[in-house]
Formats: sequence, C-alpha cells, structure tokens
Amino acid sequence: MTANGVTNDPAPRARPYSSNETRMKEKQAQALRDAWGDRPCAHPAFAREYDQAGERTGNYFCTQCGATVSFRERSELLARRRGGGAEGDAG
Repeated sequence: MTANGVTNDPAPRARPYSSNETRMKEKQAQALRDAWGDRPCAHPAFAREYDQAGERTGNYFCTQCGATVSFRERSELLARRRGGGAEGDAG
C-alpha cells in the first residue's frame, strides 16, 4: 500500500483461485487421453479447463481419463452419484 492509501496490487479477480482447485490445460488432458486409451471411465474427479492464456473455458476435464466434460454434463454426473436426477428430469 502506498502513502496515499492506494494499493499497488493488481485488481482482484472476480473468481479467486483456490489453492485446492484443480486446474488443467488441454496438453495435460491430451496426455491423460493418450495413456487411458479407449477404456470406459466413470469420471471420478474433475479439473477446471483453462486455455493457453490461463482463462477458464467453462468446461472440465476428467482427471482420470482426460475427457472434456461440459458444466452441465458434470452437474448431471454428480447429481446421479448423489442418488438424484439432474435438475429438470421428469422422473
């Protein structure tokens, strides 16, 4: 902080990075896909997808097989695991 009370820190991010948040870029996901092959995967955990500029894409990668999963697909998978259907399901 300067003498006039103005901070020299950059502007705070709208969504601060959490130290426990898992992040992944396409290159890392591709390495997982190459190693995993065509085997089925239950997608046990997810990492947020970041582009080459370090910006979030809104998608996720499976941390086991590297598959790209949309926000909606991830939400539906997590809802099924909790024993409920995804929001908007009729039955």
